[in-house]
Amino acid sequence: MRRSIALGLAFIVLIASCSSGDQEPAAEAPATTTAPTTLDTTTTTTTTAAATTTTTTSAAPQPETTTTTTEAAGCPDLFADEGPDTEAQDVVLAAWREPTGELLWEIPLGTRLPAWGVSGDQVILGFLDGTFVGLDAATCAASWSLSLDPISDLAVTDAGTTIVASGTELAGYSGPGFASWRQSLTVPQTFLTEGGNVSVFVDPNGTLTGIDTNGGSILFEWASGGDFPLVAIDIAYVYRALDGLVEARPVGGGDVVWTVQIDGANQLLAANGTVLVKTQDRLHAVEPQTGEIRWSIDFDDRIADPVVLDHGELHLASWPDTLWHLDPATGDVVFRGVAPEGHEWIPALDDGLVLEVGDDGTVTGISLLQNETWTLETGADRLSRVTLVERAPGAVVVTLTFSGERF
Repeated sequence: MRRSIALGLAFIVLIASCSSGDQEPAAEAPATTTAPTTLDTTTTTTTTAAATTTTTTSAAPQPETTTTTTEAAGCPDLFADEGPDTEAQDVVLAAWREPTGELLWEIPLGTRLPAWGVSGDQVILGFLDGTFVGLDAATCAASWSLSLDPISDLAVTDAGTTIVASGTELAGYSGPGFASWRQSLTVPQTFLTEGGNVSVFVDPNGTLTGIDTNGGSILFEWASGGDFPLVAIDIAYVYRALDGLVEARPVGGGDVVWTVQIDGANQLLAANGTVLVKTQDRLHAVEPQTGEIRWSIDFDDRIADPVVLDHGELHLASWPDTLWHLDPATGDVVFRGVAPEGHEWIPALDDGLVLEVGDDGTVTGISLLQNETWTLETGADRLSRVTLVERAPGAVVVTLTFSGERF
């Protein structure tokens, strides 16, 4: 993906009092399931010729001659004035020490949130002016920087590869300033999701492109008719939700193997042998091999974004203050808890730790296994907000927007 001592104590009480085995809301029988229109469980592993006719791949490692090393301690000057009316403090990137909540550093980034992620002890940022830089998470010092074409997006994969969308090129960086592969496409791309060593990007026309994270080759292309789809992926299939239909295709290329109708989908997940489709107030579990609906749950209230999977459990928040932990295979409730008054659950899991963002800008880390908590104060208020939260070793990195808008 993404929050006062009293608050921390409240969460300790909360987790300790969660009711194990709570079976509400009850899972419904899949009577409303629309039967798949097609069914073919054969998985094709070859790359289709159509997926490569307009692209070129260079898999050979290519060291960057523009790599530089910054010796000076402290944050580099990354703010680029975008015009005379620019407010320099609109977007701030900052890091706090975990678990003490001590502010380590902060840096103003102008009016536009850059693409960024965390890889090990590095905070990786990419800017529209082409600046691609790695910052030490503890000190903010620049470890390296490159000058590329305008960067539209970047993503740090689970394997530690940083994929950068720069101009019409995708490149996989396996180390500081070192591209291990490149893939040229016809239009700029935006990262959507990853799974099974495959990263999925989408272009402005809604066409999906699956990239082999390790080598950069194109595994599939899937046109969406100009609309922007929801996408999930696992080792065998790529799943797409568009115009009320959820469909599956083999990752290596091939035709749609099943289709099921689920109206109003706004999030799609695939993990642990389950495809999850979220609507405003319902959650559906779909069998990945057949498209049959395994279970459906009506939460009565709006489900907050995002729904997350971690350590074999499904975590979601129903408006305004209830956190649910479910078994994704059955829909059974593992336990649930209620946030303190004035706070909302915004689940973002990182190695078993739930990060909760309060409406006052506090970020609280909650260990589900050991019931330990810590809280840090970001300084956000009703005119600002926490936009994204990531963890690095010993640090929590946060972006804040101060214009009241989510960038």
